Amino acid sequence: MSTFPNGIVPFGHFLGNDSDQNFAKLGEEFLDGAKALNSEYKNAPKWCTYFNAFHSLELYLKSYLLRKGKTLDYVVREIGHKLRLALNESNQLGLVLTVNPQVEEAVMELSEVYTKKDFQYRSIGGWRVVPPDLVISFVESVARTISGNPMVSTPSFK
Repeated sequence: MSTFPNGIVPFGHFLGNDSDQNFAKLGEEFLDGAKALNSEYKNAPKWCTYFNAFHSLELYLKSYLLRKGKTLDYVVREIGHKLRLALNESNQLGLVLTVNPQVEEAVMELSEVYTKKDFQYRSIGGWRVVPPDLVISFVESVARTISGNPMVSTPSFK
């Protein structure tokens, strides 16, 4: 399918499941879910909030990789749920985030819990927990950068 130079699909075309825009739209929905849960739980570290935030991050990064020419098969089979790999590859393809490096590293460290599916299947363990609002802020920064509207900065991680 052809797109305009800015990646927008022309009127009258439908997005397939392999569309970078489809991935971004789903990322937006999961991010909205993470924000709603975080509001409900008053920023308490709840696995369902983290799961939604990290799934959103996965979808946004896959959207970016698809836009940069990676195939659906590649992002599904090679990237999978490996968010650090997805972010590294996105950076190599030109994604430049304006985020606090400590926040980025803390979020990427916690993303390993998502990659291992611990948010889905384990309720106890030894993890360095990052406040959910910082994870959400990081995902928002990625989303804005991918959409062409980067955030100025993210909060500091203490």
